[in-house]
Amino acid sequence: MTLKEAIDRSNPNTIADAYRVIKLGTTLMQDVKQTIRRRNIHVTDGVSLYDGTTLDTIQLPDDCKAGRLLMVRTLASGVVVQEYTLDANDTTPITLHAAIQPTGNIGVLSADAVTSIDIEFMPVRGDMFEVTLPVVASFLTLPAVMTTPGVVYLCQCEAMSIGGGGLIGRKVVLTPGAGAPAAGQCRLDLAKATVQFAAADLVTSARVRCLCSSAADLFALLQGSTPDLI
Repeated sequence: MTLKEAIDRSNPNTIADAYRVIKLGTTLMQDVKQTIRRRNIHVTDGVSLYDGTTLDTIQLPDDCKAGRLLMVRTLASGVVVQEYTLDANDTTPITLHAAIQPTGNIGVLSADAVTSIDIEFMPVRGDMFEVTLPVVASFLTLPAVMTTPGVVYLCQCEAMSIGGGGLIGRKVVLTPGAGAPAAGQCRLDLAKATVQFAAADLVTSARVRCLCSSAADLFALLQGSTPDLI
């Protein structure tokens, strides 16, 4: 019998164990559509120090980063009140558009001055890890605890120490790619194995917080055999 079948059977003697295996709370938070209603994103959230400076960004919790936008509709703003166009992930939205940012947060153009917004989205299932490591020649190499399961998002990045004349503090996270970022910014490489900083920032150590693929793979768990839960 698979775990899915065991849950469907709902034997009262084993159902709690089945819920524990799939981490039911995590499943409800990360595998079920989430809804945000009437959020004053312009005032309550505003500009994030990790996201684009032209955006108002909902900084989602560690265990509920966005994977796919389903619907964004404004109810009050400084522009036309309407359903927003959903842009591709990792892009910077223009007016009347919304997009998931490289951090897994949700952003709209700050100039739209949106004071009431409804959002529906599918989260990403994952585990959050944080490390502080040396930066060598503008690169921080992520540890195996992150790269083995696979990095999904670089959610936060902060320069903790610098060389003379460098720039300490939080960095705006860019879309993963090749090429050095500008001062005050950082980015994952395409393989999501390193974080690159601007050479001018002279970063010597940094704190990074990454969402990585979940150790509790729901798809695999539900298909797995569970004879002890019959």
